Amino acid sequence: MWLHLDGAPAIAWDLALLAFFFAAHSGFASETFKRRVGLPREATRRLYLLLTLPVMLLVWALFVPLGQPVIWDARGWLDWPFLAVRLTALAGLVWTVRSFSLADFFGDPRPGAPPGGAARLSVAGAFVLCRHPLYFFMTVLAAAETFMPLGRALLAGALLIYVAIGSRLEEAKLERDFGPDYARYRDGTPWLVPTPASVGRALRG
Repeated sequence: MWLHLDGAPAIAWDLALLAFFFAAHSGFASETFKRRVGLPREATRRLYLLLTLPVMLLVWALFVPLGQPVIWDARGWLDWPFLAVRLTALAGLVWTVRSFSLADFFGDPRPGAPPGGAARLSVAGAFVLCRHPLYFFMTVLAAAETFMPLGRALLAGALLIYVAIGSRLEEAKLERDFGPDYARYRDGTPWLVPTPASVGRALRG
């Protein structure tokens, strides 16, 4: 790491990098970006991946590690339960990805859909658990640590802010695209944190 920052400047730098990554990630997936590049859908998917990976690597390379202060240190016998939680979150991320397709993510119409129509609304699989299972499992994965130095806490906190803002923006777009269908799904499914009832429905399949 070639940057030599400490204290408040290091914190400000890391937060700026995180904001840059979240803005770039959202921008590359936005309808405005897709319209401006004017590429076929498959080419747009590849461009999204090609742009996101370098941005992520750049942020990783420039991120200033902040080991002090330590927010909490619960290392010891709790390591194994927390590891189980992280592994469960990883399995949840895989489940979530399997619950929707790239075609849906990039707005491809389903077979038989009218030209320009919206993609399918994903309401099965992990989306029975809560309306934003990807965000939920990412948040659990980031927070389920027995050792939390300042740098890691910044990452987790920034993710929580991104989730809170990004999910609301996504829901506004989904309501415009799907109208009453999304309103019914929203009313019957918790926002981010699963409830006992939604867990039961998800387990029943």
